[in-house]
Amino acid sequence: MHAKGHAFATEHRDAVLDEVVTLDETTALELKTKYRGIDLALPRLKDLSDEAAKVLAKHRGGSLDLSGLEHLSEESAIHLAKHKGDLKLCGLKTISVNVARALARHRYSTNFSGLSSLPANVAEVFVRHSCGPRISGLTRISAETARSLASWRGSLYLDGLKELPHDVAEALSQYGGGHLDLSGLTELSSHAAHSISSTKGNLRLRGLTGLCEEAAAALAQYNAEGEVDLSGLVAISESTASALSNVNGALRLRGLRALPDAIAVALSEHKGVLELSGLTFLSDNAALALANHQGWVDLSGLTSLPVFAARALVAGLDRLTLRSFEALRDDLAVALAEGNANVYLSLPRLREISPTAARALARSALTGDLSGLRELPEEIARELAQSKGRLDLSGLTEISDKSAEFLGGHRGDLDLSGLTHISDVAANALARHVGTLMLRGLTDLSAAAALSLADHKGSLWLSCAGLSAYKAAVGERRG
Repeated sequence: MHAKGHAFATEHRDAVLDEVVTLDETTALELKTKYRGIDLALPRLKDLSDEAAKVLAKHRGGSLDLSGLEHLSEESAIHLAKHKGDLKLCGLKTISVNVARALARHRYSTNFSGLSSLPANVAEVFVRHSCGPRISGLTRISAETARSLASWRGSLYLDGLKELPHDVAEALSQYGGGHLDLSGLTELSSHAAHSISSTKGNLRLRGLTGLCEEAAAALAQYNAEGEVDLSGLVAISESTASALSNVNGALRLRGLRALPDAIAVALSEHKGVLELSGLTFLSDNAALALANHQGWVDLSGLTSLPVFAARALVAGLDRLTLRSFEALRDDLAVALAEGNANVYLSLPRLREISPTAARALARSALTGDLSGLRELPEEIARELAQSKGRLDLSGLTEISDKSAEFLGGHRGDLDLSGLTHISDVAANALARHVGTLMLRGLTDLSAAAALSLADHKGSLWLSCAGLSAYKAAVGERRG
């Protein structure tokens, strides 16, 4: 039996000190000491001495927000580069080469989203930054600057650009990093689309509200096997859909609110991840078409689904997420259960389920996510326990002894990480479960419960509190 303890992250805290406008070395030392371990924000700070910068750089345990600064000396930059945490300098409108060179030594994320211009020589220094600068405030850049930035191999955020001239697009075509964000663009020429389709990382164009067939055909030459994100499009033509189906990588179209049958047929030719999470309804014919898609189709926004469409989807897909469903009709559950026995069904917001629906899903060998359930009546537990795959019930905060007894007969991964306490009887029942058992939310665990769980056949995941009790009980028994 293998036991692992996973502690939950502590609640995020930060300190926002709007009243601080100037800062001397003594006050900086007080702030560093008082706010150790949390994010520290001084958004209205206008004057920072080199001595105070040296002290602030030693702040540990969180980010440092100095977005009120409009000027920064080279000496202060040298000190701040030593800060072990994210750094926000969003108030800087311009930056010198020497200051950029000093900050390029910073080993965490640095936000320069306030920059209004970026000379090529500064850009060349920036690309040496280990985490890449955030420069999303730039509304335009020169081709020379773009050429310098293209050599960066990390994520490049240029989502403030409002236009993409041909020479800038051609320069960015050499970008080979992980992620190029141009979401500030509202339109894209076919020439620019052709250029940026040569990039090697993910391509984010969320701001586009329209895309002509020529530009779509140019983007279809994207071959990096990453993703092309066009989530700003609310509608596309059949010819545009046909062109985009040739994208070699994930295609994200979460902005689409309707999917005519002809568009569904065109997009079904795409191979890979196809995100259509903005759709709330899908016709039978559209479902039949998408069922032939080779890859994962994200339809997590659907709020209703015809029975025939449900059958078609589970027959053809290997994963179906119905994130917006809060209830599941019996006839729809039966239809879902009649499809591919290996499909992963995710219903993370489901708040209630009938015994008939639970029986249908469990006996179909469907595996899935029911983490939205907040209560588990015994008759539902009895039905769900018959499932053979992964069963995620991590939304439950309590469980009756009888429901635990039923779940103890489940075979497969069982996630009950929302439980903060289990009785000795429930622990004894769950110990009979075969597979991975996750109880990562327990805040206490009695010695008797811990001893029962020690007999569990499979991996056991516990919170730190649960693991401590478990180790103590098992150690005492061995002793």
